[in-house]
Amino acid sequence: MFSKEYEFRYGDLDENSNIKASAVLELLQDISVLHSDTCGSTDIIPGNTAWLLEGWHLKFYDKLRKGSVSVNTGIMDMSGFHSHRKYEVYQQGRLAVIGTAVWYVVDMDKRRITRIPKEVSDAFESVSEADNGLPYVNLKPCADAVPMGARQIERRDLDTNRHLNNVKAVEIALDYLPEEFDISELCVKYRKEILKDQAISVHSVVADDGILFEIYNDKNEPCVLVKAVSK
Repeated sequence: MFSKEYEFRYGDLDENSNIKASAVLELLQDISVLHSDTCGSTDIIPGNTAWLLEGWHLKFYDKLRKGSVSVNTGIMDMSGFHSHRKYEVYQQGRLAVIGTAVWYVVDMDKRRITRIPKEVSDAFESVSEADNGLPYVNLKPCADAVPMGARQIERRDLDTNRHLNNVKAVEIALDYLPEEFDISELCVKYRKEILKDQAISVHSVVADDGILFEIYNDKNEPCVLVKAVSK
């Protein structure tokens, strides 16, 4: 697996001095891009195309504290239109977090998914990585979700694609979690991009094992779904 050492910062801590789930996502997103760049897949992708993220599934075995962590990633499967990637986060020798993400290649001019070229999948050295047993969860909106709050997307919320940053979207949703909520699993589904100056609203519904948050744009379309599962 591809590995990198990271250092958490003071701003990554929550009110209980534990590392925020969003800070973990930042590392996983970073190592995904770094792995792709190292393998050269970013340079191989033709035309005005780019890797985009469909969603996450994270499982937290242990609390993470301020300090260094070792993050591993590998490609479990890359065929057709999707790439399934796995992650491991270790701190002081213990496995604290595992994760699965689904990525895809999109034609930025036509704004649609395109098949992953064979030369891209061939660029990765770890396509035969064993499955980590944490399946990606394809979340769907719930008709019973109720409004929690609203805000407008600002320039500081954007990423290099000029839409709402993936991790920022999760942060916005998790701001509505009760303070005593202890996350054991986190599932995220990105359905539609959200642009600067768009007004968004956050809705939620309580399930047996956690809370589902839905972020809607100003056209009342569900754009991001985030489910937090409690211990």
